[in-house]
Amino acid sequence: MRQLAPTSCQILVLLAGSLAIACGGESPNPDSGVGVGDGGGSGWTPIGDCTPTTEIPGDGIDQDCSGGDLCYRDFDSDGFRSTETVTSAGLACDGPGEAAASAGVDCDDTDPARFPGNPEIVNNGKDEDCDGKEACLPDADGDGFPALTAKNNPSAYVLSADLVCTAPGESNWAEGTPFQGDCCDSDSTTKPGQVNFYARTNKCGSFDYNCELRRRSPSCSSSKKRSSISTRLWLVTYPRSDVAGSTRSPSATCYCIAEACAR
Repeated sequence: MRQLAPTSCQILVLLAGSLAIACGGESPNPDSGVGVGDGGGSGWTPIGDCTPTTEIPGDGIDQDCSGGDLCYRDFDSDGFRSTETVTSAGLACDGPGEAAASAGVDCDDTDPARFPGNPEIVNNGKDEDCDGKEACLPDADGDGFPALTAKNNPSAYVLSADLVCTAPGESNWAEGTPFQGDCCDSDSTTKPGQVNFYARTNKCGSFDYNCELRRRSPSCSSSKKRSSISTRLWLVTYPRSDVAGSTRSPSATCYCIAEACAR
């Protein structure tokens, strides 16, 4: 190697402790294990401690002495990676479409709405959280109405393995559609719209069989007769057909059940 004038060369001590000579006013690239000018490629010949080895993707280390890292791809930029790799100019793997090895693996790297931990939308046929299952509302008594307390309560959801909420115990109610909840999901006789009267409490200990969640109707007054049933029952509305154990005024729009009519 020819002798260079001191005015055109600068001696630098690299952080790694190796020695490099930069000539012609150029600066060495410490990330690439640079050395003296050799006239080819980048103009630098490694004389430091960077010995090229097989690159490990996304670990922030430049094993092949290229100056960058091999990163995983994140095609949909949702923070979760695919198994494909791309060469990056830096070591952080934080550029557009890049992800480090520490990023979780995406089940669908073409859809930014699907990644591990993403909240599920009930019964939309899509696996948002990448667990391979669909979130359904429970219908434990099979009466066609989902449990009233399950809406917006992920801890109460039933997980369907086929992404369709049609199996026993699953309600086919879907997010974004009108909701009618079952106030006693352990008793199939209790459900919204129930028109039958039962002279006993349901399995939830209530006489509210149609899930109106109230005891008194404006159309029932204290002037109604006491029924022959001695046990106090919940007041529910039944606009059609006579019901045993209750009385109805011809102009009333509801039945007064048991002692509720006498109070």
